[in-house]
Amino acid sequence: MTIETIDPQTLLESLGNREVVLLHLDKYQELVKKAEGLAQERYYPIYVFRDMLADIPEVEAVLANQANGVHSIWTVVDEPLADVRAKIYEKEWQLMEQYPQFGFSFHILEREGEELDNLVSLDDFELNLSLARK
Repeated sequence: MTIETIDPQTLLESLGNREVVLLHLDKYQELVKKAEGLAQERYYPIYVFRDMLADIPEVEAVLANQANGVHSIWTVVDEPLADVRAKIYEKEWQLMEQYPQFGFSFHILEREGEELDNLVSLDDFELNLSLARK
C-alpha cells in the first residue's frame, strides 16, 4: 500500500471550510472494518438472496435499498424468459420463508440489451451486488 503525504497547509486549503478529524491509520482501518460489518449485518438477507440467485446464470446483479424494515430488491437480468422468471420467483419465495421477520418488495429489472447505468442511477441504490461467474 502506498500512502502519500502532503504538508498541513495544503491539506487545510484543499478541505476548505469542512470539519476534519485526523486519525491514526490503524484506528481508521478498525472503524472502517466495523462499519462494513454493520452494513453487511443490516443487509444480510440481501447477501443471502444474491447467493441464492447464483445458480441462475441469467441473473447479473442484485440492487437493493432498505427502509423501515423493508428490503426493496431489484434482480437485474438482460431478457428473462418465463422459466428464468419462475426460478427467480421461487428464490424470492424461499427468502421470504427464511426471513419472515423482514418485509420484501421484489422487482425484476430487464435490461433488454441496454447498459444498466443507462436505465437506472446506481447511486440511488444502497447495494449493488454483482453475481460472480466462474
